[in-house]
Amino acid sequence: MRLMLLSVVFMISACSSGRTVTQQDKLQGQKREFAQLDLNHDGVISSREWAIAGVNAGSSIPKVSRPDYVRRFDSIFMKLDKNGDGNITFDEFAADNLAG
Repeated sequence: MRLMLLSVVFMISACSSGRTVTQQDKLQGQKREFAQLDLNHDGVISSREWAIAGVNAGSSIPKVSRPDYVRRFDSIFMKLDKNGDGNITFDEFAADNLAG
C-alpha cells in the first residue's frame, strides 16, 4: 500500500512539473523504494523485512480490517517473489513494478 502511494506521489510530482515520466525515472523510483525496504542492505527484501514494512504501513488501518490487509500484503510478497525463495531481489521487484 505504502509502496503504491510512493509511486503515485513520484509520478504526480513528475507530471505536475510538466515533465514526462521516463522509464529511467521509474527505475530510479524503484531503486529508492527497494532500498527503503531492504533494511539490512543485503540486496534482497526478506519476508521479515517485508513484514516490518507491512506493520509500519498498516499501523493506521482499523483492527477489524487488518486481517484482510495482511492477506493482501502477503499475497503481494508471493507475487513479487517469482522464484519462491522467500526473498525479493531488485530484479524481481523492478520487473513487476516497471511493467505497469
